Amino acid sequence: MIVTLDKHAHNPNLVASGLAGVPTPMNQSAHPSHINAVWYVAITDFPDGLGSTARTRSLCEALVRLGNDVHLMIPYALGHVGSEPDNRKTEGIHQGIKWKYLNHSRIRPRNAFSVALTKLQSQFKIAYQLLKSGSQDVRCIFFYNLSYYDSFLLTFVASIKHIPMVLDITDEYHDSAIPLRRVGPARFIFQKLSVLLENCLFKRVQAIITVSEYFRNKLRKYDTKLFMLPAIIHCDRFVNAEADISFGDNSCANIVYAGNISLIEGIDTLIIAFGMLHAEGVKARLTVIGKATLGDNLDNYRNLINTWNATDVVGILPAVEYDAYPEYLKSADILIVPRPLSKFSNAGFPYKVAECLATGKPVIVTRFGDIELYLTDGVHCYLCEADNPKAIAETIKHVIQNAVRATHVAAEGQRRAMELFDINSAAHRLSEIMQFVDESCVRQ
Repeated sequence: MIVTLDKHAHNPNLVASGLAGVPTPMNQSAHPSHINAVWYVAITDFPDGLGSTARTRSLCEALVRLGNDVHLMIPYALGHVGSEPDNRKTEGIHQGIKWKYLNHSRIRPRNAFSVALTKLQSQFKIAYQLLKSGSQDVRCIFFYNLSYYDSFLLTFVASIKHIPMVLDITDEYHDSAIPLRRVGPARFIFQKLSVLLENCLFKRVQAIITVSEYFRNKLRKYDTKLFMLPAIIHCDRFVNAEADISFGDNSCANIVYAGNISLIEGIDTLIIAFGMLHAEGVKARLTVIGKATLGDNLDNYRNLINTWNATDVVGILPAVEYDAYPEYLKSADILIVPRPLSKFSNAGFPYKVAECLATGKPVIVTRFGDIELYLTDGVHCYLCEADNPKAIAETIKHVIQNAVRATHVAAEGQRRAMELFDINSAAHRLSEIMQFVDESCVRQ
């Protein structure tokens, strides 16, 4: 039987709500209902962490909601964790997800050789467990942003045991816009090799889940097994959050950015924009919440703040815990996502955009990637030119000066987030993908 895809799947409204890109339904699921063990392999932090953690947690929780017994297998930690007790454990159960660090450590391997060795060791451990399992013990295996080197042994064992594989890909393996000095020679070489070998992985898996039109176009030749599933969040966490955090000066508009602090997030452009606003006497204050990543150093941003004489209006706070995060967003007057134009930006869809919208606060987003496919300027949020401090500054002034209108835009943005990104609609979409994966067993 041939599986077909709806050719209108380019419409993100349909895709996100599960109404497009759906395989032609078959009479019944080919997979016995008692086989519900799903293995999800991801290099991430859990249960607390940054961007990769949000994707891993949300997809695993959606799988749990569908009645699957989800086992999250983590080769090693990225090291972006907080101080909660769960972040000192190496295994446990969180929201029904059985998770485990395969190297029994919450500390990221210290150098490139250790990373490569840990990846191999973890592969052998998972492959051995897979070989020991019965032919009907595992429903499928998910790989989150793994390269072929990270998964070649697993794909081989899964193939010979006829266990379907799903690749969830949200980031490019390499972006030449990031300087070599930030990445490091070893990581640079590994990224380039990952790009060269990526088609080996794309060919072997039975389904590919992605978040952007960029990947949909790049992977067009795999269209018959390609699915769109952008950000998945618990909207209720942000809708119902309290707004009890004080950012120090309630006499001005408090604007907040929360997330990774790095070259690919546009924080430098945002700081310059606030330097311009301060020079004009605009009453606005920026709070940046997060941790420096990708080889960046917070001192670089503090120096930029000093250079633009913005020490009175720009502050940096450390990353906050998972449970406290919605409260910080909800306490802002305006939220901002200032990503620059880059391959990474085009390939991904930041969870922070959906999370900011779900708070019901006015959101400013730069134009990058698929943003304009999902959101309309002046209706759901405020869009401005990326990599342009002046454009960002002008948009901030516009929102401050039109506060009543901004309230209505914020409400529409919240409704949009619940329509497109809430976990309930995502679980429905994921169930259709799982049906497709189950049917792949018959096709094999």
